[in-house]
Parts: sequence; C-alpha cells; structure tokens
Amino acid sequence: VTNAYGAVTFSWSAVTGAKSYNVYRKVNNATSWTLVGTTTGCSYKDTNIKHSSTYKYTVRAVNGNYKSSYVSAGKSVKYVEAPSLSVSNSNSGVYLSWSRISGSNSYYIYRKAGNAKNWTKVATVTGTSYLDSNVKPGVTYAYTIRAYSSKVLSGYKSSGWKIMRLNTPALVSATSYKDGVQIKWQKVSYATKYEIYRK
Repeated sequence: VTNAYGAVTFSWSAVTGAKSYNVYRKVNNATSWTLVGTTTGCSYKDTNIKHSSTYKYTVRAVNGNYKSSYVSAGKSVKYVEAPSLSVSNSNSGVYLSWSRISGSNSYYIYRKAGNAKNWTKVATVTGTSYLDSNVKPGVTYAYTIRAYSSKVLSGYKSSGWKIMRLNTPALVSATSYKDGVQIKWQKVSYATKYEIYRK
C-alpha cells in the first residue's frame, strides 16, 4: 500500500483461478471491513481519501459464486497529501512555491531537465518555497514535490510542472519623447516576444 498523487494505491499478487478481486478497507480505528471496489487486475486506486487518515486494505479472490478468504491483518498506510507547485522564472533562477501540508516536517524537491526520464532529488526544505539557481536558459525543466510527515512520504505528480528557463531582460533606457516614452532592453536568448508592464 503506497501514497500516490491524490490517491492511495493497493496492489497484490495474482491468484490462480481468480476471475476478479474484491477490495476491502478500514479507515482509522474502524473494526469491520467495508467493500470499496471490485477489479479484474491486481491493483486498486482509492481516491476517496482524506489527509492524515490511516487506511488499511485487504483483498479476496473471486471466481463466480466462490470467494477466497482474506488476510485479516491487511496492509495499511497513513495518507499524506502531496503539494501542488507554482513554478515561475525569477531573476536568479526558477522559483517554486506551494501551500504547507498540515503535519508535514519537510518537503522533497525533484527535477527533470530536458528529455530526462528519471527524477533527480535536488533539495529538502522545511519552508514552502525553493529557488533553483542551477538552471540554463532555453532548457525546459519539470519539477515535482513530496511532503514528509512522521516518517511517511506523500505521493507525487508524475508529470510534474514544466517551465522553460528564460533570463530576465536587462533594461537599457527609458527616454521621454514628445509623443511618448521609448523603452529599450537587452535581447534575451530563446525569447520569442516580450511583455511590457507599467506603473
């Protein structure tokens, strides 16, 4: 049983002769099992969950009117919600921020650069923001995050949040003319256009 992004996943080994499987669950201190789903595969994704609750699962093999017994002890996990990232370019790098997850002690930050297939852990932080300054212009980066609470890790968004690193344009001048103001800046590599802001 493991935490996933917005879900708890439960998996088991196939049973010879089984046509389907019934999945049962207990929440927190419940004493009796509740049937929550039936599947023909060997895994179940439970999205009807709440942060900090503990979920216990067991399974029975089914063939027609016949059912196997089940493991009464089951398998359990405390569900820890995974944060959602806000990703943006800043003057010094790529800036990440997220909302604090109740009860979490720290957060693990992971990154993929370009076409990389595997996530690389780049930082562990206790706050709710992170600045990645080890980035290069024109490269697309994907980020994801996991919350850590009482020795339990949350799941994470497998697709992550993506952004291309673009440097901040350096302003050269702002000159007053009879019919307006002319603004000039240095060209930024990989930029296709520029947005102008005013106060």
